[in-house]
Amino acid sequence: MWKNYLKIAWRNITRSKGYAFINIAGLGIGMAASILILIWVQFELSVDRFHENSDRVYANWRNTEMQGEIFTWDYTPAPYAPAMKEQFPEVAEVARITEWDQQLLTVGENSFYEEATFTDPGFFEMFSFEALEGDPVAALTEPNNIILTESVAKKLFGESSAMGKSVTVDKQMDFEVKAVIKDLAKNTDFPFTAFLPFKKLEAMDWVDDYWGNNSYRTFTMLNEGTDLAAFNQKFNDFTAKNSEMKEVSDFLFPIGDLHLYSKFENGKSVGGKIEMIRMFGIVSIIVLLIAAINFVNLSTAQSDKRSKEVGIRKISGAGKGMLIGQFLA
Repeated sequence: MWKNYLKIAWRNITRSKGYAFINIAGLGIGMAASILILIWVQFELSVDRFHENSDRVYANWRNTEMQGEIFTWDYTPAPYAPAMKEQFPEVAEVARITEWDQQLLTVGENSFYEEATFTDPGFFEMFSFEALEGDPVAALTEPNNIILTESVAKKLFGESSAMGKSVTVDKQMDFEVKAVIKDLAKNTDFPFTAFLPFKKLEAMDWVDDYWGNNSYRTFTMLNEGTDLAAFNQKFNDFTAKNSEMKEVSDFLFPIGDLHLYSKFENGKSVGGKIEMIRMFGIVSIIVLLIAAINFVNLSTAQSDKRSKEVGIRKISGAGKGMLIGQFLA
């Protein structure tokens, strides 16, 4: 039966090339547009949800009341992370990162600006970034080590191994390559291509231990089974006592929601990129429906030209389903 439908479809196409082109092209473009939009939606929904422990990893955020308004941001003071690890048994890992910035990496005559950050060993305990050579966690325990992504290692050292070799950062600091990791996935909000130990900043006395200096982003991984609401209350009480700022409250925000719901009003998440994702999702459905309706309308518009064929098929015993299939063909 389907073989016969295909023969009919081919005859109709060859007899009415212009009509067939418009009908097929309209449906094809509509389907292609919808599929591309849905692929993008799926990508956006997966950002930083691929980490093995994503259900236990959180970004540290702060609410501060100023002149009757509540402002929310994700910058914290330097002593914040060590205090969390020391004071709360619920905390499995914690890591600070500096605001990413272009750093000049030099090896011999090769120099490239790369997105680099200073961070703690816990960063690679929390996030699932694959190591190709060395141990990223161990590498960040010493101040003079550096971690490179695979593509940067190849840019600097070619096809030879980068392990154990020296890289100069900003023409003033020398680091030894102790780990090479796979390039970070596209569906992550971390843009880094090089990682430096936070201990280097501390060794150079560049870290301010003042609790009022909110300069670093902090990420926390809780132990399994920890009640987030209860921990947030306990944690907030602790930071309120230590903070140099009045009317400050702290909370942990799920890493998997950060990309989608990072818009805050009056101290509460009210949306973010999820709004645009929903809009495009609706658009993809509308585009597909319009394409399908247009296809059916154009097909049925040709029905008067095929009335004789329909009559013959009815006499031959064709049912409603077969006739519909014939016209869609």
